[in-house]
Amino acid sequence: MKIVHHGMREADALMDIYGIDIMRDNVELCRLRLGGGMIVVGDALQPMRRLPEQSEEDRRAMLALFGDSTEPQTLFDFADEELAVS
Repeated sequence: MKIVHHGMREADALMDIYGIDIMRDNVELCRLRLGGGMIVVGDALQPMRRLPEQSEEDRRAMLALFGDSTEPQTLFDFADEELAVS
């Protein structure tokens, strides 16, 4: 959709999306199917929670997406921030 409607290159469209899953095997499968993008192991409902299967790279990506605040954050907080910026 982004390629057709926004004239984006495929590589740029892939870098513009992200996915989060709590299971490493689901993340690996999604990365294979998409061929790229930011697909990470994490907990979207509790982004600051560290998961046993989460790599340091995935952890840094979650902090970049949701911030490194020590206060509890949820995906809903992130959505509210995005709406406030728009």
